[in-house]
Amino acid sequence: MDKAKFEEIVKIEKYDLYKKETYLRSMSLPSIKIKGENRSKENVGLSKQGGYPEVPEDFEWPKHKFGDYRFALQINLSEIKFETPLPKTGMLSFFIANDDDKNVFFGAKDYAKVYYFEEGTPLKTYVNPNLNYYYVDHCIRID
Repeated sequence: MDKAKFEEIVKIEKYDLYKKETYLRSMSLPSIKIKGENRSKENVGLSKQGGYPEVPEDFEWPKHKFGDYRFALQINLSEIKFETPLPKTGMLSFFIANDDDKNVFFGAKDYAKVYYFEEGTPLKTYVNPNLNYYYVDHCIRID
């Protein structure tokens, strides 16, 4: 939930959240809001959700017991405009062990894999021939 929205709901006292405010704040974690918009193929190196990842030439696609991991999203760290404990530059690429037959539980230890590529690392678009790409490229705006 957006922090401003939380503050607004606590103030109006409609749900008596002010009585639980300390507890709710203790459980809240930092987050980002992802807004998708259509992305053109020319926008190489930008944050995106879905489509084809941009990885180093020698990248080995991650595999799990039931097949290949699927590319979920990449974040160009130089696009983040707020303080984080992450590096200020480079690319994070996220892969998930999702498979069509639902063999892998999303709570499994190795369900997600994250790779960091330092700024200046030559990246290329990787099309994994083992996967069916049925989702659309998106640009990710991070608030």
